[in-house]
Amino acid sequence: MVGAYVLAGELAVAGGDHERAFRAYESELGEYVRHSWKMGRRMAGTLVPDSRFQLWTTLRGTWLLAHLPHGVIRALTRLRRTGVRPHDTIELKDYAATPAGPGRSLSSG
Repeated sequence: MVGAYVLAGELAVAGGDHERAFRAYESELGEYVRHSWKMGRRMAGTLVPDSRFQLWTTLRGTWLLAHLPHGVIRALTRLRRTGVRPHDTIELKDYAATPAGPGRSLSSG
């Protein structure tokens, strides 16, 4: 969704010049994408066990989470919300407030 929003906004700002829009799109999303890749690699290491022991601990941890009291689960969820999520690392432009080029508006299609 982030990529589609930025690409649509950059195409509108570029007045349909797709080459200019693609360069701006890559510039806008470069760091965000690199951060997402790093986070994905870390998560893959957590979700795909490398050994029988990691598989066992993953299964036991999942079982434990399913059997915790609701109050504990809510507290853990609140803790998780304070962590950095990939979509917290990008500040999106307000393309509706950005000039779309001479004589054009973002909503003119």
